[in-house]
Amino acid sequence: MEATWETEMPRNLTIAPEDRAWAAAAHLSSLAWVLIPGLGILMPIVLILTQEHRPAVKAIAKQALYLSIAAFIVSVVSTILFVTIILIPISILLWAISAIAQFALPIWGAVRSLDGEYFRYPIIGADPTEERGWVDPM
Repeated sequence: MEATWETEMPRNLTIAPEDRAWAAAAHLSSLAWVLIPGLGILMPIVLILTQEHRPAVKAIAKQALYLSIAAFIVSVVSTILFVTIILIPISILLWAISAIAQFALPIWGAVRSLDGEYFRYPIIGADPTEERGWVDPM
């Protein structure tokens, strides 16, 4: 029997109260590129390396890193498609989807983290149970 999402990952994971602010900061770290280009990739890496003792924060920082890398790749591909002239509509659609994801997912995740809920990004989200030491405090 092949495992599915429902059997692999526990539902309703919660974040310990002492980790909630760090978890929200990890989500919002991917927005750092707004201030300085490249910072959206650097900030999650710093959190991954400095928050080793907080598995929930580390898992969320990995998601933020994956989101930043995916957004960069989509931007490069969209720019190449834009140059081809024929594929300009596809390029504009990719830019729009990427922009919405880059802003909405971190903000939504930060709000949910402050409420103590683990928010997994669609498609690229990290499985927090892979982090050693994850304990569901509830």
